[in-house]
Amino acid sequence: MKILIVSANALSHGNSNGRTLLNLLAGVEDKELYQIYTSGEVCAERLCSDTLRVTNEDIVRSLRTLKGSFSTLGGGDESAVTGAKRIKNARNMLLRDIAWDCAFIERKAIVRWAKEKKPDVVLLQAGDSALLLTIAEAIGKKLCIPIVVYNTEDYRFKNYDYMSRNAKPGIAYRIFHARFKRRFKGLMKKCACCVYNCEGLKKLYDGEYGTESTVIYPSTDMEAVDAVNAEKPWRVTYAGNLGVGRHRSLIKIGEALQEIGPDLYLDVYGRCPDDAVKDELQNARGIRYKGVVDYSEVRRIISESRLLIHAESFEDYFKTDARYAFSTKIPDLCASGVPFLVFAPDSCEAVRYVKEHSAAFCATCENGIRDVLESALYDEKARRSFASAALALAKENHDTVKNGKAMRRVLEKSTDGRRNS
Repeated sequence: MKILIVSANALSHGNSNGRTLLNLLAGVEDKELYQIYTSGEVCAERLCSDTLRVTNEDIVRSLRTLKGSFSTLGGGDESAVTGAKRIKNARNMLLRDIAWDCAFIERKAIVRWAKEKKPDVVLLQAGDSALLLTIAEAIGKKLCIPIVVYNTEDYRFKNYDYMSRNAKPGIAYRIFHARFKRRFKGLMKKCACCVYNCEGLKKLYDGEYGTESTVIYPSTDMEAVDAVNAEKPWRVTYAGNLGVGRHRSLIKIGEALQEIGPDLYLDVYGRCPDDAVKDELQNARGIRYKGVVDYSEVRRIISESRLLIHAESFEDYFKTDARYAFSTKIPDLCASGVPFLVFAPDSCEAVRYVKEHSAAFCATCENGIRDVLESALYDEKARRSFASAALALAKENHDTVKNGKAMRRVLEKSTDGRRNS
């Protein structure tokens, strides 16, 4: 079986999207994988048979020269240039989609490259732009092969401008989103199966499209440590994304820790989206901002912690925007063996999930964080109970090998008719 991945990010051990895809495809050998991706990043290692990178610059160049232009990259190809970071807004996204629609020569060259690889199935990691849908659909149609969609976001249903955080979208966003919905609807009519990363998203999309679908939760290879004991160092840790308003919830946790004891701090690891967030964290009471560390270091830090934190924003906008977000950190936390606390609105998918399985301490009210924190730090019986349930949940839903086999079955089922004919 040959699988052609179409995604924004390259397969990677380093970035979250790339690592999620790698874990999802743990049941597939590298030699069976091919990838087309659209970000400017460079593959750090060889994780598939062949890789095609198509950037915005390639599209502009093809429109100017009337020639196909893209980069075929090998693992660790340091000669490739990483694309510049751009401001993401509705106007830029709309212009990019229109440019891709006009790039007929580039699309033909991409399809020609794909045809040479003779894939049996296209695996599309759906994003928030029509361009990935266009590439996947063009390849599926020309090569007469099925498309399987992996979806972890509710972009189809965001009728507000999530890029500018505006509840009343402007004309650019309305046009951009209308085009995206139209393309997405067309893709849903043609896809063989949709795979979602949580039950909430599955129900949302099934209610709209009624496609064949399944849930495969994000996987983790985190190894559990013997972390539930009274001698554990008093280290409380958050390691993850500091955007989407999360830092304000973390600051409340830091303040609550200081009320419980002057020697208690929240160690925060992650990249700040801007200097303002960094300044707020560095000046906050009870917060020790540690900056960015790589994934292997995060694993060591987790193993040395007494309590881990996952947080979401309580602001009205983010409560709506992050409702169906299922953080890739949840599997890591469950599998770590360390008790963890989720501080987030009860509308959040992660809260529903850990509550349903009694896998974590939960604080769903901004003013109730101190009492929950005290239990999470001092109640050894509850700590052991939650950690045990979380480990069982990790084994059931987040095992890399188990989920990799499940994903392979989905892909094989989608190709049965073609491969047996």
